[in-house]
Amino acid sequence: MTTMKFRPAMPEEVALPKRRELLAGDETLRGIVFQSVDRAIEKVLGPDAMAAAKEAAGIGDQKHDAMSKYPMADFLRYEEEAARLMATAAGGFDEAVHRIGASSVDTFFDSIAGKTMALLAGKDPTRLLGAAPNGYGLLASYGQRRFRQTSANTGVFDFTGEYLGPVHNLGTFDTALKLVHGADCTIDLDQKTPLDFSFKLTW
Repeated sequence: MTTMKFRPAMPEEVALPKRRELLAGDETLRGIVFQSVDRAIEKVLGPDAMAAAKEAAGIGDQKHDAMSKYPMADFLRYEEEAARLMATAAGGFDEAVHRIGASSVDTFFDSIAGKTMALLAGKDPTRLLGAAPNGYGLLASYGQRRFRQTSANTGVFDFTGEYLGPVHNLGTFDTALKLVHGADCTIDLDQKTPLDFSFKLTW
């Protein structure tokens, strides 16, 4: 399991509910991302904890079809409740959200779209990062993402209107880049607003 490479100024336990308050109400996320929460909490605490987190989030025992769309508000409530339960075992709330983001890599790369992206990327991180905005667009109805390569081994990935936040995405990027590149990459955060931030990457 990768460790967190940065800590935002605002703890995720405070920032996540604030991002949820900014939702317009029509944002959706595909079920495969919900499945990453299932996988993370079940791995750490077992199926009873997963059921408890779903109940606390108000989604009951709902199972999420991988490519169906569900309310983003439901996801953020579920992630918050799961992270709250996982916090002690994970080393903190931020670390729990980081683990959930990391879990989404295995979940996505198990899908047809994810396998295709991994195949096309090979071992080149720039190919993976260049394809990532389209991957996000497939999963989320909101926000914009852009990758800019700045040298042979550096780049910047911009998030605009990103409700998942920097900690969840750090877990995703850190794990995906390690899987593709086979080594730890440096990731620094430049956060402008609760929903707008950039990752400065070195590999």
